[in-house]
Amino acid sequence: MPVLEPQQAPPPQYYADNLLAVVLHIERYQHSLMGPLGSRLIDTLKGLSSDGLRLFARLLMRSTPVIRTDSLHYAEIEDPQAALAELEHRDLIESQAPVPADALLARLKTAEIRELFAQRLPEPPPRQTTKARLVATLLSQFDDAEICRHAATQFGWLRLTAADAVAELRLIYFGDEYRDFTEFVMRDLGITAFETYDFDTASHAFADPAEQGRYRELTQLARLPLARRASALDWLLSACRDGRYAGRALERRRDRLLIAWGRDFERLEADTFALGCFQHAYLHPAREREVRTRKRRGEDVTALLETLRTQPRSAEERLFAERFGRRSAAVWPETQWRSLTPKVERVEARVASLLTANGGQAWHVENALLPTLLALAFWPVLFAPVEGMFTHPFQRGPRDLFWPDFRSRRAAAIDTRFDELAAPGALWRAIGETARDKWGYACALVHWRRDLPQLLDIAQRCMTPGRLLAVFDTMLDDLAQARSGLPDLFVYYGAGERERFEFVEVKGPGDSLQPNQRVWLERLISQGLPCRVLRLRHYKPPRQARGA
Repeated sequence: MPVLEPQQAPPPQYYADNLLAVVLHIERYQHSLMGPLGSRLIDTLKGLSSDGLRLFARLLMRSTPVIRTDSLHYAEIEDPQAALAELEHRDLIESQAPVPADALLARLKTAEIRELFAQRLPEPPPRQTTKARLVATLLSQFDDAEICRHAATQFGWLRLTAADAVAELRLIYFGDEYRDFTEFVMRDLGITAFETYDFDTASHAFADPAEQGRYRELTQLARLPLARRASALDWLLSACRDGRYAGRALERRRDRLLIAWGRDFERLEADTFALGCFQHAYLHPAREREVRTRKRRGEDVTALLETLRTQPRSAEERLFAERFGRRSAAVWPETQWRSLTPKVERVEARVASLLTANGGQAWHVENALLPTLLALAFWPVLFAPVEGMFTHPFQRGPRDLFWPDFRSRRAAAIDTRFDELAAPGALWRAIGETARDKWGYACALVHWRRDLPQLLDIAQRCMTPGRLLAVFDTMLDDLAQARSGLPDLFVYYGAGERERFEFVEVKGPGDSLQPNQRVWLERLISQGLPCRVLRLRHYKPPRQARGA
């Protein structure tokens, strides 16, 4: 049941308890990852008064680097001034700290900026001047220190001096830098529910503090502005060659960074830099981008294409190698409709409406229906205890859900589950029971849409267990690939002699099939599920001759 109620104050100790829960979890399961910063912070937090801990926990929920002290109104803190003094004495915060002027001005309203600086500007800005223009004017005429000195005469502010230590704790706990303590709030408001699972001695996202540091290093590299990447590239590629970013927790992060940088260098036509990135990344589409870049440079890519064809790292890579530079017949039917406009708004909805004009129903299920069905059928496998794969209570699946060896690490459990689901009536019974018992639970493969019960009912009429299990068998080989490329629409035309349905990939004017979409069209058709591509082509009516 939700612990919090919308628009109502939380229990007095709520945020402090959440912070302590993180501390206790780290001490129990992840203490080996603690560095000096995090260790000192935990010791400091244990020594805080009740008010001090409550205020610090509240400050952690603020998303801005500069916090106005006149905004700190919390009923659960009996003596806010004493709590602020305690946090500053413990070096957790700094009052009136030197801060970037733009961050400080962001905490003021437009009227406050006008009033504060009205006497300092040569000419008062027009009343209709926007806040962004006011800030730009001040930054162009005064330096940061002068703006801060003048602002300090009117109001106070603080910044967290323990921000780096807090970031270390958050990274150790969540295993990435994309989540924060708001996860507790979302759960306790009842907005998101999470599956329960046990933790073990390997419940940490990194092997050791050094690996954790290298993850943060990759994150910092990803934030480098484009203008600085060329100068950093030699160091990055050297680090990759030396195995600095080897290991399960780092390889995917490294590859995503290299591919992103490579694509940016491609757009700048900096091909040498782009090729360096692609050659050091394992994930798709690194080798595809390498082929395209070399081909554009006039190089012979025959040998590289043959490697991709005979030793593909994914089905998309194999299909790309087979099709590049040649046209092959599609194994799926295609339909072309005329469009009188070069661009169609909400093209999927438009096509769905036209397909069902004479009866039936269509759902826009792109990358949602089949992964959801798989997750509901294999839920016990997805959340089965596998050492080190669950590290905190807010996971939407095991850490390796989209890793290449997800299936091999659970081969016996997956085979057993296939045997269970092959029994008469077992597959759709399992899907229905999981949908009922786990409704709303967070899972990276599940889309909890309001009309899901109706969609499940129609899907059960259309898709036989044998065909659906064959699709699942393919998807489990690479769940990362199952997150994209699936057809846009699931269309049910109603019952006749048999249930009539199809999956439809919709392409508007100027749009073309992507490699992963071709992969899934081939797969679904080979497994007996009807699919087609529906293309809208821009049609220009011939001009009538004058006088006709």
